[in-house]
Amino acid sequence: MTCLEINKLMLDTIPEISNVFNKETEWQEGLDTGSTVVIEDVLIPFLDTQIFLNNLLISDKIFTFIEKLALFNDEYAQMLLFVSFFENVESFKKPSIFVNFFKPTTLIKYKEFLAKKDC
Repeated sequence: MTCLEINKLMLDTIPEISNVFNKETEWQEGLDTGSTVVIEDVLIPFLDTQIFLNNLLISDKIFTFIEKLALFNDEYAQMLLFVSFFENVESFKKPSIFVNFFKPTTLIKYKEFLAKKDC
């Protein structure tokens, strides 16, 4: 997958993030902005805000997008999941708040991430 495909998938799955995405990427490469940057600088802070606001509908859309990444048999998508998403989730004081929202494949991949991290 390309950055363009992943960013479009995110915007299609989570239309509410489009203003934040546009503001963050307008000075970069727009839809072609690296997905690592987008996940770390747009998606994670947006997710944190939605969980803080207890906005379950948008939070569910975000985790649906993450589940879609988890389901792709694509090296780049998996790298984004493990490096850009899971590592950032782990940096929060209470990552379990996020984990409670994980969908089935995301949870399996997260357990793989934790097992590799503990080695």
